Amino acid sequence: MLSRIVGRAAQDSSVLPVFSSAAWPWTVGAVVAALVAGALLGVAVLLTGPVLVLMGVVGILVALLVFRYPEALVVLMLALASQLIPGRFNIFVDLFVGRFQVSDLLLFWLLFVTALRVIMEKDFPFRRSRLDLPMALFYLAVLGGLATAVFLFGVNFRYATYEARTLAYYLAFFPITTLVRTRRQLVRLSIGVMGVAVLMAVSMLLQSTIQPGILADDWTLDVEGVVRIFHPGFSAVYVGLLMLAGYVATRSGRRGATRGVHDWGWLQWAIMLLLATALFSTLARNLLIAGTVSFGLLALLLGSEQRRNLIQMLLRLTVSLAVVLVFLALVFDTSTLITQYAAAYVGRLERMFSSEILTREENLFSRWEEMQFAFQRLQENPILGTGLYNPYRPAVYEGEPITLRHFIHNAYLGIWLKTGIAGLVSFLWFSAAFLRQGLRGWKRVSHPLLRGVALGSLVAYVGLLMANFVAPSFLQPGSLAIMGVTLGLTTSILLLDGGPDQEYSEGEVLNVVKGEST
Repeated sequence: MLSRIVGRAAQDSSVLPVFSSAAWPWTVGAVVAALVAGALLGVAVLLTGPVLVLMGVVGILVALLVFRYPEALVVLMLALASQLIPGRFNIFVDLFVGRFQVSDLLLFWLLFVTALRVIMEKDFPFRRSRLDLPMALFYLAVLGGLATAVFLFGVNFRYATYEARTLAYYLAFFPITTLVRTRRQLVRLSIGVMGVAVLMAVSMLLQSTIQPGILADDWTLDVEGVVRIFHPGFSAVYVGLLMLAGYVATRSGRRGATRGVHDWGWLQWAIMLLLATALFSTLARNLLIAGTVSFGLLALLLGSEQRRNLIQMLLRLTVSLAVVLVFLALVFDTSTLITQYAAAYVGRLERMFSSEILTREENLFSRWEEMQFAFQRLQENPILGTGLYNPYRPAVYEGEPITLRHFIHNAYLGIWLKTGIAGLVSFLWFSAAFLRQGLRGWKRVSHPLLRGVALGSLVAYVGLLMANFVAPSFLQPGSLAIMGVTLGLTTSILLLDGGPDQEYSEGEVLNVVKGEST
């Protein structure tokens, strides 16, 4: 009902108005209302300036967009929260309960509209899934961790709400499963998520080469003579790569282009090459392990013909990457940079498989020390943990920032520390439920793009489960939005479950993006 009210003007715009005498009072009232609104805007411009007024008008339009195209707001929230748009543009707003960024307000608005439509519209029911209960319990445990930190350990409420705010992005699951429910909406959201991944990959590669200041917050580090990228939203690039790989691998060996439709296969290869290159620029060994697990599971889940397609795809991707590197080295004289990256990556891999990995100079030693400190604190507080934003270890050096003292590379121990045993159990519960429903349901999805996205998201999540033993993307603010979006998007696809609607061809996806809806 609410969405029809918002969209009614667009639906009736083709009909010329014919006013009766009874309609004139309404016409006069509309004109007066427009004049009053214009006068108020003028006064607001004089009092606050045009920038704030423009931001307010844009904010109202964006808020109304959720009734017609909720997937657009989800993509905007993802771009801001993942820092595709640099964090300094995701401004803070001071409210009486704490400071919130624009991306947080978008999330809260999506949650509010979800509840409003479910309550007010009889023909808009809440879509239930096996993840609902454990997801809700997980965030209740987060709020419990907030109370534990403030009341038992004396952590400043304003600081503790920071982690409660960032962990709320898991709740993006609910607006997506409830508001984004048609095939066309899901296709647009899938393409939007992959679009964010592509733009983020471009940003990462630019930052590792020419380093333009407008793109970057402080997420680079010089390691072994190269610029190593620590983009907070790198998980979106990883998920985007697996989504696209799942789609390409499940196309069942289609040959040739559909009549009247462009063959976009070359573009898909170029995008996959871009995403893979951006991930390699991080020099992260955990991503190599996660990628091996994800692509290995993808191969196991595919049929024999699709498995051959996947192997051919990976071989082509490897050869293409080698050709691009040679081309760059010969044409643009980047041989030094490429050699440095290759040497740094090979060196890190050699140390990973040698006895050097156990030395104090390697990351594994410091992460083992983190785990020892964490277990000591958990022995003291096994049920409630230590709460949000509460240091679990002493300072390693004088003046060490508190943000480093509550950071831990093992995400599972981090969840236990911050939210207690209830938070860890509920997190593992909804993760297991997600994998169970995904393994059972992805083959039943009839739409080719959505089937590939569901499969790719599933295997990407398995890889991230492995990587989070040493790299806490399940807790890092820049990666949390993609987690909630991935869980929600895949679950919504599986709730649709193929259905009786028509199956779209590969080329018809373009028409979906242009705005036709079902």
